[in-house]
Formats: sequence, C-alpha cells, structure tokens
Amino acid sequence: MSYPVPPEGLPQDPGESFTKKQSVALTHRDQVGIGLATLLSVLWVLCADGNLETARFSLEFFTIGGVGLTLYMLTTLAVLVFLQGGLKRLGRITRILLAATALAAIVPSISANHDLRSANALVLLMLYMLDFLLISGCSERIVLTMHGWIASVSFFCRHQFAHAGMAYRALRKKPIASERTRAIIIGIALAGCILLVVLPLLFSADEVFARIVDTFFDWNLESGGVWLVRIIRIAVIVSITFSLLYAVIHALGKDCALGEKLNKPQVSNVLIATTLVLIDAVYALFVFVQITYLFGGVEASALHGGYAQYARSGFFELVVVTAINLALTLLALAVRKREERTAISSTLLYVLLAMTLVMLVSAAQRMTLYTVEFGLSMLRAMTYMGMVAILALVIIAAVRIHKPNVPVFKLGVFCLSVIWLVFALSNPAARIAAFNVDGYLGGSLRQIDVEYLYELGPDSVPALKKLASISGTDAAKEEARMCLDGMSCFYGQTPWSYRTIREMIPNYFPVYPSEQ
Repeated sequence: MSYPVPPEGLPQDPGESFTKKQSVALTHRDQVGIGLATLLSVLWVLCADGNLETARFSLEFFTIGGVGLTLYMLTTLAVLVFLQGGLKRLGRITRILLAATALAAIVPSISANHDLRSANALVLLMLYMLDFLLISGCSERIVLTMHGWIASVSFFCRHQFAHAGMAYRALRKKPIASERTRAIIIGIALAGCILLVVLPLLFSADEVFARIVDTFFDWNLESGGVWLVRIIRIAVIVSITFSLLYAVIHALGKDCALGEKLNKPQVSNVLIATTLVLIDAVYALFVFVQITYLFGGVEASALHGGYAQYARSGFFELVVVTAINLALTLLALAVRKREERTAISSTLLYVLLAMTLVMLVSAAQRMTLYTVEFGLSMLRAMTYMGMVAILALVIIAAVRIHKPNVPVFKLGVFCLSVIWLVFALSNPAARIAAFNVDGYLGGSLRQIDVEYLYELGPDSVPALKKLASISGTDAAKEEARMCLDGMSCFYGQTPWSYRTIREMIPNYFPVYPSEQ
C-alpha cells in the first residue's frame, strides 16, 4: 500500500516532521479580520489614552472609561456581528444577549460613578463572554447553562492567545500582498520610525505647529517615548484581538457542542432532608424573633434600646444570609437524586424559601429606616437592588421545585440582566444625590453629607446646583459651592473618552465666585 507524499517532500531528518510547524495560510476573511483587529486596537488605545500626557494602563480603562468605552464596545459588537454574517444569522437568544450587552456598554456614557462603572464592567464582561461563545458558533442550548457559562469563560480566555501569533507568522512565511504593497507598508513603517524622532524636534521649534497637530490628533505628541509605548501596545493588542476574531471567523465555538456534559454529583434525599430540618429549625427561631421585634409593639423593642435602633442594625448580614439560603436551595435541587424526590424534601425547601422571604422583608425594613434617618448611598442602593434580585431568584427556585425541567440558569441570567440594566441605566448616583438633597431641604434629613455627594462624581452636579442655589447662609450651601468649584477644576480636565455624555455639555460644571 502506498501513501501520498506531501508537496514539500519527506524530511531528511525523521524527527523533523513531528516538530516543524506548517506554514499558516490566511484566507480572505482572515485578512479582513487582521484589518478589523488593527482598527479595534487603534480605537482602544485612542480611547484609553484620551489626551493624557502619558500612555495609560489599558486594562484600567475598562473599569473607569466613559464615552470611549461605550464607543469601543459597540464597535466590537458590530465587528463580531459583521464577521458572523449579520443579525439574521443569529438566534433569538443571541440577539437578546447582544442587546443586553449593548445596553450595559452604554452605562459608562450615562453615569460617571466609579463604583457603578466597576460593577458594570464585571456585568459587561460576563455578557460579552457569553456573546463571544454564541457568535463563535456554539449552540444556544449549551451556552445558557452553568456548564456553558464556565465554557464561555474558558473559551474567551483561551482564544485570546491561542492564535495570537498567527497573523505575524503568516505574513512572514507566506506573503499575502504583492511586492508593491509590501514596499508601501515597509515605507510607511520607516517613515513612522523617522517621524518619531523628527516630530518632537519640530514641536519644540514651532509651538503653533505643535498645537495644530495636537488638536487634530487629540494626543500629546511631544514625547516620542509615549508614541513608542502606544505602538508597542497596539501591536500586542492587534495579535490578541485577531486571535479572538479568528475564533469567530472559523466558528471554533462549535467544538464546545461536542464537549462532555458535567457529571453532577447525586446526593441522597435523606441527607438533604436532615440538613434542611436542622437549618429550618434555626431559621424558624430567628424568624419568630424578627416578627416579635418588628411587629410586636413598643414593649418588645424597648428591651433593645428602641425600635429604630434595633431595626437599623444587621441588614447587610440578613441580605448575605438570604443569598446563602438561595444558593443552598439551588444546590439541593441540582444534586438530589431524581428518583428519590419526595414531598418531604420539597416541603422543606419551600419552608426554607418562605423564611428567606421573611428575612428579606426584615432586611428591607431595616434598610428603609436607616435610609430615612441617614440618607441614601450607593452601597445602600445596590443592596436594595440585590434584594430585588434575590426575590426574583427565590421565585425561580420555587417554580423549579415544582417543575424540575425549568431552565434556572437561563431565567436567572435574563432576570438579573434586566434588574441590573434598569438600575444602572437609571443613573443611580444622580438619584441618590437628589434624594438626599430633597430630604435635607424638605426637613426629613437633619443633616446632609455634602462631601459624599462630591464623591458620587459628576452625576451629582444637578443636586449640588440645587443645594448651592438655596437662599440664606446655610453651611451646606457654601460647601456645595466649594464642591462644584472642585469638580470644575478636577473633572473639567478629564479626557473625552472618560466623560459621560452629560459632562460634554458646555458649562456643565458651574463656577461660583467667592462671596466677599
């Protein structure tokens, strides 16, 4: 029997055939991917640097970026959809997730609060990884499961580097352009190297020329070292971005459909019931105490220094406990043996969820009393949002007990995404500042922390304006004016890519003259 000989012939050294890499040939779509990867890389560096004097650390921009991050993420989603062949080729669930990701990408353009942007960056990353795996060809049925979510994280991290050097190796081993095109590219590269040295000298010689070029590019070109850092970073980001786009172009996500399904551990129903009985007994005592002190009248609350003092303590701990209860319920539903499911275990799970709801109500009442007394903050607002999220998941878990085939993960992703987007897109920092200022001016808040309003960021400017415009000589009024002056000096110099749309409005930060 004879075997076909490869075109390059047999190697002289028998071990060479197993170690030598074959030449990489890029398709036309791969070449388009290289061009789009370059465009995205330049856009990322442009947005991350803004008009700063030095190149910033790129990853930091993902958590603090504003309009620039929105522009980059929407462009990236558009590129992924384009490489896949358009929205019509995507499934309904994929289009919904893409819409949710696009809305999460808009959040930094609406709110400048650092805490909100950092939390939104995590949500945006999670949604983007699910989108990436779906657009890369993986089945919606697989992605929208716990196994699929784990696979999306692994797939995204792996394919950032799996094909990172492919473009450069292909260009070196098998040119894809004509000699004239190669000569043009080399000429541009040589001219760029020369300009790195010449431009700083020209800027030093003529300030007008330097100002014109600086305004045009919106980059500081006085330092050749900064440009060198940007070029190196662009080259690195191009390879990583192309590696991701390569997975989309060649639909490498289809391989995830062939992966083995995770083997879920099966736990005896007796073990689960025993655990739930003990936990439910402790929670029953706790719930009885909650009902006694929250609804038992003045006599009961007097033992603990008053109703308000008792109710304003421990709400964060209660939220954590309700989250643990929810996780325990979902875990029990996932691991109990299907053939041993009985009414006893289901009843115990329902009891656990019912007491979880009582704890949730108790935490909400405590939080409300604390907010009425001391005002609202971003942490308290996020805690309220967390309570709503836990309530939604408790309802899903209750349905799951009755109907074992309910897709808990899919419904959970949908509900949590909707809750977060409604919260984040409502500009909570501005609402928090308005709530506190209105409460102070209305008399429901005895004092107001103006410094905290400043820490909320530029979103609090409208509320600070209202506080600064009141009549009289209130100390909070003067402090609000000082905060607005400080914002004008600090945030007024922020690069465009880090601002919100509202911050780009002329005279958004008012300056109050000092009163003599």
